[in-house]
Amino acid sequence: MDPQVPAPRGTAALLDAESWFAAALGSASESFLLCDAQGRIISATPGALLLVARRSPDVVDLPIDRLVHPDDLDQLGRMLQGPLPPAEHRVGHVRLLAPDGDEIPCALTVRPLPQHVSPRGPAAVTVEVRDLRPQLSRALAEVQALSHAVLNSVSDGILVVSRTGLITRANPAAERLLGVAPGGLAGMSVHHFVPLEVRSRHAQLIADFSSVGPHVMGAHRQLSGVRADGTVVPLEVTLTEVTEYGKDHVCAVIRDVTDRLEFETRLMDQARTDALTGLPDRVVLSERLDLLAARRGRRPAAFAVLIADVDNFKAINDVYGHVTGDLALVSIAERLARTVRAGDTLARLGGDEFAVVAEELGDDPEATMIALAERLRAAATEPIEHHGRQLRATLSVGACLARGGSSRDTVLADADLALYEAKRAGRNTVVGYDPSMRLEATRAQTLREQLHGALVRDELLAFYQPLVDLSSGAVLGVESLVRWQHPTEGLLLPGAFLPAAMFDDLIVEIDLAVLRMATQAVARLDPGATEVWVNVAGATLASGRLVEALRDAVQEAGLRPERLTVEISESALPTDSPRLLAALHEIVATGVRLAIDDFGTGYCSLAHLTRLPLHAVKLDRSMLANNQSSALVPGLVAILRALGLLTVVEGIEDDEHQQRARTAGAAVGQGFGLAVPMPPQALAEYLRARSSSG
Repeated sequence: MDPQVPAPRGTAALLDAESWFAAALGSASESFLLCDAQGRIISATPGALLLVARRSPDVVDLPIDRLVHPDDLDQLGRMLQGPLPPAEHRVGHVRLLAPDGDEIPCALTVRPLPQHVSPRGPAAVTVEVRDLRPQLSRALAEVQALSHAVLNSVSDGILVVSRTGLITRANPAAERLLGVAPGGLAGMSVHHFVPLEVRSRHAQLIADFSSVGPHVMGAHRQLSGVRADGTVVPLEVTLTEVTEYGKDHVCAVIRDVTDRLEFETRLMDQARTDALTGLPDRVVLSERLDLLAARRGRRPAAFAVLIADVDNFKAINDVYGHVTGDLALVSIAERLARTVRAGDTLARLGGDEFAVVAEELGDDPEATMIALAERLRAAATEPIEHHGRQLRATLSVGACLARGGSSRDTVLADADLALYEAKRAGRNTVVGYDPSMRLEATRAQTLREQLHGALVRDELLAFYQPLVDLSSGAVLGVESLVRWQHPTEGLLLPGAFLPAAMFDDLIVEIDLAVLRMATQAVARLDPGATEVWVNVAGATLASGRLVEALRDAVQEAGLRPERLTVEISESALPTDSPRLLAALHEIVATGVRLAIDDFGTGYCSLAHLTRLPLHAVKLDRSMLANNQSSALVPGLVAILRALGLLTVVEGIEDDEHQQRARTAGAAVGQGFGLAVPMPPQALAEYLRARSSSG
């Protein structure tokens, strides 16, 4: 344009505005870029030029994306894409590039500008550029301060170890754990805190780490550490790989696990120790037996297993309570512990049962075993003082000598069998195992299994033996006696199978089955006045099922209740159990009569008879065995008659027995010398013959 020719008023105004804006940008303290619609830089403030380390000619007409890191171009494009409505802006974060390649984290704010600012075309946007490095430095400082505070506050020790095994950083917890003064760990070799016997191996692991990588060392392990004073401490160590300034390190988190190991040890001890007595438990006993069994394979030597059970311990619990019962068990356990030898293992199996494993039995292992068992039994019989009361307990002991090839379970089972025999022999005694016990137990188990099927298949029968008036010979009643028509062994008497039934509820089922058979059979007899006597075991009396079964039996058979007498053995009578005594009264309340069987074999006193709702007493067959015992019969008969009780003498096998019973004044007798047990049809014929002959 010719300078002599005045410029148009509009053009001059535009140039003045451009000059003013350029001057304004040049004096701005903030960092701005002025860009056109194509994203080329029109102008830049000194602050922006300083930030990117460039001069103004270097950036004018330069596309702005030349100043941005390639990975951030998508972000820049989204900020510049499309027109911006007035009074709106876009914000984003990108990295600007300095000529030397340094990356400068920045926050960009893009705003629209009026179109009349530049004569070269509409200016699209201003780009405010804010350097984020000071902000990031402050944030990093805050993070580092927080990390330092956290590192110093954690209870676990933390070590950062270089590839050569030098400790480059440690927190106060690590210093305290390893017994080193504050700041003293940095620069020390980590090998100083490894036990001497494994230092060479540890050094090799460090070397492997340097050449291969930290994965060789493993991620987590428990090992022993050595404090600065030489004491050893169990450590749990967790290893992780860290990279700092391009260098690989290992971060080790170390924790003192002394308390945890002690706690685990206590738990293990508790798991293997009886809580009440403090004795070893069944687990320890099993381990001991396994060890001895394995040792016998290399060096045959006898050892013994003794199982001891407190006799009638339930009575102590029932009468005095479980607290007193526990005190009694503790006292017995202490006595047994004082009695066993130093090398023996005494354990509580549970309840009132103890076991002893004994070796070093000398030249006569059997005799040594029995002698030890007798000492245990004797120790338990001493009175137990409790609140001014003397509690007494006895011990039954089963003893078994381990034989060649016997397993742990076999030895324990054999000792259990011997204990059962000791209980059956009358308690407070010692019984040694004999192989015949195993045969008997096997047969008993077989019989129990077969008896279950016998009940289902109706193989059980009832035979009937008359009770005879010794003066007139009249039949006053019949006693039902169970028989088993075994499919292969023929007709079995009660002694062959009832002992096996006593182990579980089989005896209850047998008693109730015989009750139903007997009431129905007698109800069909002629004459109709015949009574039936039915034996009931103590387990059946205690089962709670007897009273209802009696009512059902007499109702189904159409039998008057007074024609049925329940016989309970003297040994099963309740002497101090209110519950069982109440059960006897419930039986009598149904109209059924009650009798004691086998009187004279147990411990029932004559005074006790006055407290029981009895109708009759049957004297045991042993009363007629000889002249000495027969001398007791007249006195007993007189006392029972005075108490209003019917007396029946059992075991009359011949004329001599019959004469003794009559001389004693007995009214009723029973035995093979009077009549044998017979099946229902034979009984009916027997009764008809007696009736016609009478």
